[in-house]
Amino acid sequence: MALLQPSGASANPPAKEAVHRVRCSTAVARALADNPLIHASNADVAGGEAVLRAEWGRYLPSLKARTLVTAIPSIRGDALNGYIDDSQWGAFFQLEADASMPLYAFGQLARLRAVARAGVDVFRADREVRRAEVAFQTRRAWWGWVFGQQVREVLREGRSYLDKARQRIEEQDEEDALDFDQVDLLKLRVHEAEMVDRELEVEAGILRAREGLKQAMALGVDVVLEAESTALDPIDLALASFEELLAMARESRPEIQSARSALEEASHGVGAERGKLFPSLGVDGFYRYAKTDVADDQKSPFAHDPYNRHVGGVGLSLRWKLDLGQQLPAIGKAEARLARRQAELELAESDLVAQLRDVHHAITMWARLMKVERRAVRAARSWLVARSDMHTSGFGSLDQVADALVEFHTRRIAELNAIYEHNLAWMRLARVVGRDVGGASSCASVE
Repeated sequence: MALLQPSGASANPPAKEAVHRVRCSTAVARALADNPLIHASNADVAGGEAVLRAEWGRYLPSLKARTLVTAIPSIRGDALNGYIDDSQWGAFFQLEADASMPLYAFGQLARLRAVARAGVDVFRADREVRRAEVAFQTRRAWWGWVFGQQVREVLREGRSYLDKARQRIEEQDEEDALDFDQVDLLKLRVHEAEMVDRELEVEAGILRAREGLKQAMALGVDVVLEAESTALDPIDLALASFEELLAMARESRPEIQSARSALEEASHGVGAERGKLFPSLGVDGFYRYAKTDVADDQKSPFAHDPYNRHVGGVGLSLRWKLDLGQQLPAIGKAEARLARRQAELELAESDLVAQLRDVHHAITMWARLMKVERRAVRAARSWLVARSDMHTSGFGSLDQVADALVEFHTRRIAELNAIYEHNLAWMRLARVVGRDVGGASSCASVE
């Protein structure tokens, strides 16, 4: 029975600092701060912002320089009578620098900047998508953990009735009572085995939920979680109309915002590709310097002298690249990407309507089922108590207790499942809409 110990119990309990007592809201806050998916999204946003800064940087002057230091043989004479003297060598230094700054590019730079800005919006929207999903998965793991603990308590209550039945049968056996039936003892062993099977299954579910919660919170494998509250009370809120929720979702759902940002980015991308067909006006400058002590300086301005020179200049430049064989297909590719983004937005909006209808119906259905199961649990518990008391008093059979116990387990677990699914549906509603709906996503009902 060691496998049925409460979570966290062991022969060697962990150190006190390794135990984390958490509630739903703190678990969500920890997950949103430390989950690797959130860190990855933050990195994506930072990368997009860096790209935007780079596009703004196109307005700044750019400088490219190259230096060379080497040894060369002596070069004597002039352009008409020159020779190389290999017997004498010396140092040669060369510096070349080019600078440019755009002035006007017929909207090309503005379009590239708009693409980068829309890209940042896409990354930010994707980050909100991941944040919403991490928060939802964390809450679902929390609810699953609490649900499993509640089911475990139900099984423990049911085991107490089996223990009473066993005590009655053992007393009959010891007293050699006339109503003692060996078959009842065999049946009891079968029912106890079934109980153990259920308990082990529940413990496995609790373990999976708890480990999923730890993973969402980015906690180490050696950390032990303890819940500050294990109450599983239904969320009691007024459900808004489908139309009201749909209007909120179209404004707040992160997937819709992401699709819109991607559409805007693709639209600016088409403009950026078309802008490449136009020239750009700028200011360009250059500077060339070379010096050596083993080459004669040429006095004529018409002589080419790469060894001793000092020249530079600045002026307006017009750059224009026409490569229609590559540029036109690039425009077509950008337009196709724009059409794809438009279709993805329409698909996201259609998916939103389907998801919202499903979760809206689920909340209503589970709320109704909770009331039905609550009445059934009261009836099943009364049935079980009556049959257990009758068996203890010697007026009932074990089969009657077992039948009542099965129905009690079934109805009570069904009630807990209805509460769990009802609360989870409210979590899904907050996930679908993209924002808190009446406080449902605050985990308040389990705290």
